[in-house]
Amino acid sequence: MTSSTVGDMVSDNIDNKQFLDSELNISGIIQQWVLFNLVNTMVNAADRYSLGHSLLIDYTSKDAVASWCSTTLLAHLIADNPKPKEKLLNVISAVDQSPTGTKTLMEMSIDLLKNPSSSFNSRIVVLIYLSAWLLHFALAVQKFVLIPSTISYFISQIRNPSSENDREAPMSERLKQLINKEIGAGVFKEKLDMIQQSTSFINASKNRSLTFNDMTFDYAFTRLYHYSCGLIKKLF
Repeated sequence: MTSSTVGDMVSDNIDNKQFLDSELNISGIIQQWVLFNLVNTMVNAADRYSLGHSLLIDYTSKDAVASWCSTTLLAHLIADNPKPKEKLLNVISAVDQSPTGTKTLMEMSIDLLKNPSSSFNSRIVVLIYLSAWLLHFALAVQKFVLIPSTISYFISQIRNPSSENDREAPMSERLKQLINKEIGAGVFKEKLDMIQQSTSFINASKNRSLTFNDMTFDYAFTRLYHYSCGLIKKLF
């Protein structure tokens, strides 16, 4: 639960974020955002007991609690911070199944969503993390839609598989057209509302500290979701 506690402390508190940054930045030369230090350590550090390496292990872990806490912490750290969001795009990790031998952190996130062995809670928290990463950051959105089959996968989770070739990056209007064609604006809005009406979402929106059984959404995400829904619904 340490990761969750740290996440709560830095969420929505710029002073705590800056303090954590100063404590964890050990380069002594160039001050960088704490998140980049953590993620860079995940991939490159020889110290297998570092906080950064632990975060990566927990992020991809099949342990639902470890995955939820670590991923929520990452989401809190990048919230409303363009610089660490951009740094994350450059993070890669060795993956045996990849043709190139490596994958980006975003590609790994999509793989976690598609993996049938991933737990429900693990998938939800990856979506929370991606939401924080993509919000108001066009470069991350461009990388996201360029990952093969990503758009068709998300559409298929709501309704029917898309026959569109999503290797070509769709802009906002194209995404809107895809949603209208493959899902329908009414169904899409209904699905958005269903999430806000769920017991897990309502509990999280009222409580910053959650019990073990409540680990689905977190308080910060409910605020982000309310805000994002308002923007999305204006498109239809």
